[in-house]
Parts: sequence; C-alpha cells; structure tokens
Amino acid sequence: MSVFGEKDRFAIEAMRTRVVDGKPKIRFRMWVDHKMVGDYSQEIDLIDCVNYLAFFISLTNKRYKAELDQLTKGEVFETIYSAVKQGDSFLSTDVVKKEDKSMSLGDDYDLMMQGTEYDNSIFAEFDEGEFSGKMDDLKPTLSAEDYEKHCHVDSIGLESFKDKFNMILVEGKHEVQRLLWRSTDNPQIHEVFLPPKYFEDVGRQFISWAELETGMKLKKSWVRLWKS
Repeated sequence: MSVFGEKDRFAIEAMRTRVVDGKPKIRFRMWVDHKMVGDYSQEIDLIDCVNYLAFFISLTNKRYKAELDQLTKGEVFETIYSAVKQGDSFLSTDVVKKEDKSMSLGDDYDLMMQGTEYDNSIFAEFDEGEFSGKMDDLKPTLSAEDYEKHCHVDSIGLESFKDKFNMILVEGKHEVQRLLWRSTDNPQIHEVFLPPKYFEDVGRQFISWAELETGMKLKKSWVRLWKS
C-alpha cells in the first residue's frame, strides 16, 4: 500500500489489487485527522478515480464563496448538499441548531494563519455578495451541478465512498481549505482546516503514483468523466 500526505492532517491511501478487462483496480481510502474515510475492502477503478480527481484539482480557487466563511460546518454541509439535492436536506435542522456559532472558521484557522500575509487580489474574480447571517438569506450562486463538481469529494472515491461517506472541500479566505465529512449512518459532521492547496498537493502525489502503476501520463484525455 502507498500513503500520500499526512494521516494526522489529510492523506490518500491506495493499493493496487488486480487488472479486470484491462482496467487496473485499487483499494482506496482517505485519512483525515487520523480518521479513516472510505471502504478499503471495496475495489475501485484506478483510472476513473484519477479522472475525477484530476478534474477536481483543475477547479482550484473556484471553491471560494465569502458567505460560506460565516457558516458553521453543519450549515456549510446543509447549504451545499441542499443545493445538489434541490432542497432534500441530508441534515436535520436539529443538527444545524446544535452547531457552535463561534466556530465559523475557529481557533485552528486563526492559529494557522497567524503571521501569514497573502495577496488578496487573487479573489477579485469572486462576487462576495451580501449575507445577513441567516440560512434563509443564503442563495447559492452556483448551480446544483456546479456545487457537485466544485465541492464534492465523494465522486473521487467511487464505490469506496458511495452510500457510505459524504465529503466536501471548500476554500475560505486566504485560500485555507475546509474539509468536511461524515458517515452516512451518523449525522455527526467532522471538519479539518488544511493549508492552501494542500488537498491538491496530496492529489497530485497520488496521480503521479497512478501514472507509474499504469504506465500512462496524465493529460486532458484523462479528464473525461465530467466532460463526456
């Protein structure tokens, strides 16, 4: 097996198993804050996994919406999954109400960013809009399809995640990444803050390994699943 990244922060673990009809299969899971996310007993298609991941990485810097910075982890989950499910919420209102409103970005974020300076001009392309702080006033500016493409990590894990785990990646101010996930049989939402582009760096390590395993080189033709 191979591990890319740091298990106490974020990592991808994969192990090649066999080739079926010319397609390499792997076992796949992620590690977030020492917690395993993904069914490692389930084989998935390596090339399909890379296709999703490569396209997801191509959307870096397009996962930032200022209004999400003001939301708790439960509200972020509710907002994005409700957009995709067209109002069919994955979370009960009780779960959202129990969120600690003081932890919008939290002490971990403040500690991470202390003494760090960034050029805020990179955010000029985003329309921050107005947000009153109430969930009812938050009107997503991305379509449901765009929310799924931009923020959902589930698709990368294929059958390892399907019907088992939900995972979202959003970008906060200064490009800090908020990785949120939960098991589908448990309403508890977990969250970890990652440095800018950390998820993408780990993803590229995994893709480099996949290139060696398959003898293929990543190019535009690999990114076919979202664009077919």
